[in-house]
Amino acid sequence: MIMTNINSRALNIINILLNSDQPVSSIALSQEIGCSTKTIQSEIKLLNKELKNAQILSIRGVGYKLEGSIDDININSDSYNDIDRVHYIIKTLLILSAKESNSIRIEDLADSMYVSTSTIKNDLKEVKKVLAKYNIEVLTKHKQGIYIERIEENIIKCIIDLCIKSDNELNLNEFLSDEVKNNIFIIKKLY
Repeated sequence: MIMTNINSRALNIINILLNSDQPVSSIALSQEIGCSTKTIQSEIKLLNKELKNAQILSIRGVGYKLEGSIDDININSDSYNDIDRVHYIIKTLLILSAKESNSIRIEDLADSMYVSTSTIKNDLKEVKKVLAKYNIEVLTKHKQGIYIERIEENIIKCIIDLCIKSDNELNLNEFLSDEVKNNIFIIKKLY
């Protein structure tokens, strides 16, 4: 049976354990991944329930060790690398810019990507650099989260440029509402 519900934090734990000859402490795992030791313990508990042919052993006072075969793991689309996270955040902010509730909390972004809020805060530095090229500013609403200013011309240029670049997996259709998707040929003629 193939395991389908694995998040990037769990995959990171597995990769670290696979690449280590020695047991790895929860402190070392938490520092490497960017989350608390409690989160590591919870993830390992969940992983052990999901793994069919392997087990993550806890060696008291030493750390965690992976034993068995992990062939039953299927990497799903919820795992993100650094570049994917930046593009995901940009895409989320651009899509939200067209909605009435145009902000998102950093905690909600972190949860949706299975990373820590500090990881999101670091990624936001790169997001701000990318969006600044299009004169788009990332702003903060007190207790509501982050959002981007609504300057339609800049947002359209940003979306089209990012979708044209080959170094990412952004697709123009991801940004379009159903109403606009029906008129996509008109947009293509404009640009």
